[in-house]
Amino acid sequence: MSRKKLILLVALGAFVMALPVLLAVGAGGLAIFLVSKSTSTSYVTSPDRPGVREVSTHDRSTSVRHEWREIQKPDGTWVKDGPSVGRNRQGKMLEEGSYRDGKREGEWTFWNEDGSIDLVRSGIYENDVRVQEGTRPAGY
Repeated sequence: MSRKKLILLVALGAFVMALPVLLAVGAGGLAIFLVSKSTSTSYVTSPDRPGVREVSTHDRSTSVRHEWREIQKPDGTWVKDGPSVGRNRQGKMLEEGSYRDGKREGEWTFWNEDGSIDLVRSGIYENDVRVQEGTRPAGY
């Protein structure tokens, strides 16, 4: 057997042995691409309110929808500021509260999938930190 054929066979063998790894990495890359493309985001602005936009996202893989308001800071960046809600695929609330300068502020309520209030996460927030337990009154 010639030296060229031997080198070619060794290279081919190495490629065949590495193929499962290459496919796994390629599939992982594809999965990451598919996950990142499964969320759509829309922005609605009004000429009456420059520097303010309403944002909504829809994760097609989970059907979870989030809506919030953003304001544009003087440096041009956008931050959450105002009411925010999240709903599951049936339209039931998952979370509700407000942001100030990109951080949770004030009363936030989080719901479990069964509709009960998540007492661990719900409460009063200051600067994105829960500082007090709290829930909405019954029947809300």
